[in-house]
Amino acid sequence: MRRNAPAFAFAATVPAAAVINAMFIAGAVAAALVGPRAPVFALSAAALIAANGWVPVAGMVRERRYLPGVVTGLLVSQPVAALAYLEYSRAGLVTGGVLAASLILGAGYHLVPAGYFGFRWAVQHAGAAGAS
Repeated sequence: MRRNAPAFAFAATVPAAAVINAMFIAGAVAAALVGPRAPVFALSAAALIAANGWVPVAGMVRERRYLPGVVTGLLVSQPVAALAYLEYSRAGLVTGGVLAASLILGAGYHLVPAGYFGFRWAVQHAGAAGAS
C-alpha cells in the first residue's frame, strides 16, 4: 500500500485489513449458505471475487511490475467466479436482471473499503487543515 497508494497508506492498518477481510469471508460464506434462494446476493459474491482478482492485475499494469495476487487473481479468482455464474446459469437462475444486479452489487462492495479509506483521508486532512 505504501508504494501503490501512498496517500492512503496511513489507513492501511492491520486491524482495518482484518475487518475488511473478515467482512469478505463472512459475505462469501453467507452467499454460499443462501445460494439459489437469493441468486443476486450469491452471485454478487462471485462478482466480488472476480473483481478482487483483477485488482492486482490492474495494479501491475499501472506500476509496470509484478504485484502479489496476480497469479491467484487470474488462476483462482476468475475461474471460481466464472464457475459460479456457469452453475447458476445451468440451473436456470441467471436472467438478465440477476446478472446485471449481481455484477453491480459485487462491484459495489468495493465501496466499503474505498469509503473507509476516503473517510480516514478526509479526517486526516481536516485535522491538518485545522492545525494550519
